[in-house]
Amino acid sequence: MLKMRKFLSIALVVVMLLSTVAVSSFALADGKQVGLILKTDKTVAEIVPGAKVTVYFHFEMADYNQKMSDTKVALLFDSNIYTPDLTSRTFLGDWAEYAKDATTAKLNAAYGTTVMSQSTMTAEEQAKYNSAVMLTAGADAGLGATNKAGYNVTEGENGISVAECSIVFDVTGDAEAIKNGNINISIADTCNTTQFIKMTDGSSTPKNPANGIDASRANILANMPVASSIVKFSKAQIRFQGIGADKDKTNYKNAFDVRTVAKISQADFLATFTDEANAKAKITDFGFVYAAKSNVADFSVDTAKAVAEGGSAENYVKKSVTYMQHTGDGADYVFTCLITDIADTDANKADGVNCLAFVCFDGTYYYFDAAASVSYGDLYTTHFPA
Repeated sequence: MLKMRKFLSIALVVVMLLSTVAVSSFALADGKQVGLILKTDKTVAEIVPGAKVTVYFHFEMADYNQKMSDTKVALLFDSNIYTPDLTSRTFLGDWAEYAKDATTAKLNAAYGTTVMSQSTMTAEEQAKYNSAVMLTAGADAGLGATNKAGYNVTEGENGISVAECSIVFDVTGDAEAIKNGNINISIADTCNTTQFIKMTDGSSTPKNPANGIDASRANILANMPVASSIVKFSKAQIRFQGIGADKDKTNYKNAFDVRTVAKISQADFLATFTDEANAKAKITDFGFVYAAKSNVADFSVDTAKAVAEGGSAENYVKKSVTYMQHTGDGADYVFTCLITDIADTDANKADGVNCLAFVCFDGTYYYFDAAASVSYGDLYTTHFPA
């Protein structure tokens, strides 16, 4: 499947279907005084069997002059994927100077179920989590802390606090569990006597925020760094039928072809696929999903991905290819697809195509970070022989 040689033109034709066939900034929710943030040191691709996923707890404050007090939350997770290392719980930042270290994190699935049942989570959302870590930060008199006096929250980067706590979740599920389960780790928006996030004025009995909390970013997927895709858009090319290298327009057939080109750097290729032999054995599909701009005004990446993975959608067309070019050490790995027989009309020159390249390796799909947009008119105007 993978031919490591000088490119042959890929004559996979999109039969004129394109012209003839009809990733953070943070902001609290309105009216909320306190938000919760969960962040991690891993990307989605790095959550693999055997990985250690460190989760960090942060606050998001409407007013950083507001003192905070005792906190107890449920860190919700899927036990088919994760096993928390309870001994790894470490108080950081403001909590390191406030919270009692001897109050350990506890595995408590029933606590998580109760917290979820008191939240705004739907039954479908709740079903994704089957266990929880009870995480408690209470005042440590040995540190001179009291819950009434509370503590000041230190603002960190991007409007959220410094990390207040960390805990490691070991990925003990296998690849199938990761594929079919829930890799998110989350906190529900419950704020009562069961799960509390208390504030204080420095002398009175601490209380939960009267208007509850913002938990919209209290999950690792909401704040996870997104790794740039290995599959990049390279360029688009145009070929005028009947016009050769001499630029003689005498034999022009009043039609042109457009090629889209995708690339993978050699470094990314080797880091992802190991070597060419492994890539040839395990890359089962690669190519492009297209939609003419005249047919689909608002190209959907999600729809294109569904089509790439075997689905169908009106005016989205998948074209797999069979050759990948690598011209030498250090060069990119490149694959292309040719859209042929586009009639030289004003309507077609006003049209274009959006596309999403894909590579399926060992069951995992890689895509452009965003759809590539190609204008037929721009290519025509730029390259038609003077």
